[in-house]
Amino acid sequence: MNPFQCDDSRRLRKKLKITVRKFVVTQSTLGYVPEELATKFGIGTGTVKSWVARFIAGGMGALDDWPRTGRPRILTEEHAQWIFHTDVDKNPRQLKFEFAY
Repeated sequence: MNPFQCDDSRRLRKKLKITVRKFVVTQSTLGYVPEELATKFGIGTGTVKSWVARFIAGGMGALDDWPRTGRPRILTEEHAQWIFHTDVDKNPRQLKFEFAY
């Protein structure tokens, strides 16, 4: 799937979202109008305008994701990696879980 033709930009990964924002803003500095960029990248005109406004107010760094609200993550990155590799690299029978038999 071409990331610039995704039907829903909310499904893109965080780093790719930021890259798309910065690319769209860069295109706007080259003379493309928001309506044209919105059509080209499949996003709303208001979204393009808000990205450009954020860029004008704070530079490229202002296009990064804002901090998320909600409960902070309890799981450390190391624990998350351990869980992932335990799940992917092993057969459930190896872990001797009750439901694995």
